[in-house]
Amino acid sequence: MSNVRTRPASRRPTRTLRVSIPRTRDPFVNTPLISLGPDASGEERFWISTWNSCVGALALVVSESSKARAYRFKGKRYGGFYSAAQEDADTLWLCGDLSRVVRLTLSTGAFEEYPTGAPSALVFQGMVLDRASGLLFAAAFPWAQTTAAFSFDYRGRRGRKVLTDISPAHYMRFHFPNGDGSYSCVMHCPGESLLRWDPRADTVDTFEYKSQLDTEVLSGGTTYHLIADDQGRRYFPGQGWYEPAARAFSADGPRPRREMTWFARRGRRAWGADYENGAVEVAVWDLDTGAVRPLCSIPDSQLHNLTLSASGKVMCVNMYGEFFRYDGDTGALEVIAPPARGLLGHGRLPPPDRPRPAARHALHHPALLGGQPAHRERKGLRPSRARLRRGPPDVGLAREGLHGGLHRRRTGGVRSRPTGGFPREPSRGGRSAARHAARGRRGGWPPHLLRVQHGVRNARVRAHLL
Repeated sequence: MSNVRTRPASRRPTRTLRVSIPRTRDPFVNTPLISLGPDASGEERFWISTWNSCVGALALVVSESSKARAYRFKGKRYGGFYSAAQEDADTLWLCGDLSRVVRLTLSTGAFEEYPTGAPSALVFQGMVLDRASGLLFAAAFPWAQTTAAFSFDYRGRRGRKVLTDISPAHYMRFHFPNGDGSYSCVMHCPGESLLRWDPRADTVDTFEYKSQLDTEVLSGGTTYHLIADDQGRRYFPGQGWYEPAARAFSADGPRPRREMTWFARRGRRAWGADYENGAVEVAVWDLDTGAVRPLCSIPDSQLHNLTLSASGKVMCVNMYGEFFRYDGDTGALEVIAPPARGLLGHGRLPPPDRPRPAARHALHHPALLGGQPAHRERKGLRPSRARLRRGPPDVGLAREGLHGGLHRRRTGGVRSRPTGGFPREPSRGGRSAARHAARGRRGGWPPHLLRVQHGVRNARVRAHLL
C-alpha cells in the first residue's frame, strides 16, 4: 500500500452569472446566389439566404442596385434552404430537407409546406424544376440508408414518386438540362457522378466519372457551377467538355490555362472564381486564347455566393451578408453596402437547467454567435459595477457598412464588426444608448471573446450553443 498522502484540491469560491445575448445578426450566408429575373421596374433581382437551424432561416431578395427585402422563416423546422427553384416571377420553391418542400410567394412573404413522401435528409443546391411536366426533383442521403430522391407535382402540390438506392454519390451540387427533356444532377461524396433524371418517365440512372473526391479542396476548379457552350456541352474543370447525348467527355473545345470554378459565360468569355484564404478571386477566361485574366477579389465569400448579372456585373452577397457589385469587364468596385437594414437576430436567454438568481449586471458582445440562442458563464469573478453596465449596449453598423471592420461604431465599449448574416439596423437612441456611447472609449473585446477586458482579470468566458 502506498504511503503517499494526497492533498485535497482547494476549492475557490465561484460565482456564476447567466446573461442574455442581445439581438444581433443571423449566422453565415452560405447558400447560392441565384437570379430571379427583372422586377416590375426592369431591375434584376437575386435570391440568397442564411442557414440558422436554431431559430429559422433569413432570406433576402436583393436588386442590382442593392435594394433589398427580407423574408423570415421562423422555427427550427425552417433552418435553411440550399435549393431554390423559381416557378414564376412571384413564386419560389425551396428545399432544405428531402421530406418536404416550401412554396414562397415573394410579393406577400407567405409560404406553405408540403410533404414529398421521401425520408428526411439534408438537401444541398441543385433541385430541378421542370415546367413541361410540372415536377420538382431533388436527391440526398438519408442517414444510414441509400441515396434517395423525390419527384413532386408542384401544380397539384403533392408527392409524385420516391426513388431509393439511386447513386453511389450522396449530395446534389448542381444541375443542367441535357437538351432532350432530361436533366443531369452533379452528385458528390465519396466520389463524383452525374444522376440523369427523365421527368417524362420519372426515372433516373447514374454515370460515375470519379471514384474519389476531396471536397475540402475548393481551388483549381469545382463543379458547384458549370458553364455551357452553344452546343449545350458543359465544361468540367480538369475533365473537359461533357456531351450529354453521348454521355462522355470530349477532348475537343477550348481549355483555360488555369482552372477555376466557371460560373458564367457571355460569348467568347467566361467568368470563374477561386477560393483562397477566405476570399474569392474572380477572373475572366478568353475562350479563343485560353488566357485567364484576374478581375477582382471579394473578401469573406464562397464559390456559390456570386453570379453574373444580365448586364455583365459580378454580383456577390458574401458570408457576412455584405453586398458587392463589380464591373464584369474592368473589375472596378461599383457598390459595397449592407444589403438591408433592420434585420435582427434572435438573442434571448434560454430556460435554465436549474433555478438561478437573475444577474443584475450583464456583459454583452454583439458579435458572438450571430443570432443563435446562447448563454455565457463566468466563474470565480466579481464584476465591477463601474465597468459592467445594465442592459444591452446600442449595437449597430456604421452608415457606410464597409467590410471587415473598416467601419467601427463604438458603443458600450464594444466594437461592432460584421460577423455573420445580414447587418442589423443601428438603434434609434434613447437614454441607455447615449449612456453607452458616452462610455465607449475604453475599447472592445476581441472577436473571438476569449477574455473580458473591462477591468476583470483572468475571467474566462464560455459560450454554449443550445
